[in-house]
Amino acid sequence: LRMTAYQIVFLDRIPAWAAVSDAVSLATGRARPGTPAFVNAVLRAFARRGPRERRPAPPRDPLAALAVRCAFPPRIAERWVGRVGKLRRGLGLGTASGIAARFAGGFAPGPSSL
Repeated sequence: LRMTAYQIVFLDRIPAWAAVSDAVSLATGRARPGTPAFVNAVLRAFARRGPRERRPAPPRDPLAALAVRCAFPPRIAERWVGRVGKLRRGLGLGTASGIAARFAGGFAPGPSSL
């Protein structure tokens, strides 16, 4: 399912119907009865959705949003923002949470304090 979802989203040269068909044919001989129908239903529903509907909801916490956006573990993002925040606050450029919101881009809700 994940491989076909990746093909549908990121590979433009492969039509969605072809990717779904390949996944169904792979599931046909290797799984329980009913699995190919399930794979077909899930992937066709996924292919019908637009790109915005496929995205997960962003985290509300600016640090969590930064961690997701940069693929950092949350503890590393918190440590990084803490270190950068001390430097920025010393220069009068904003708070640590504002820095996280700024670096998370459009991922973090609310205005940034930078």
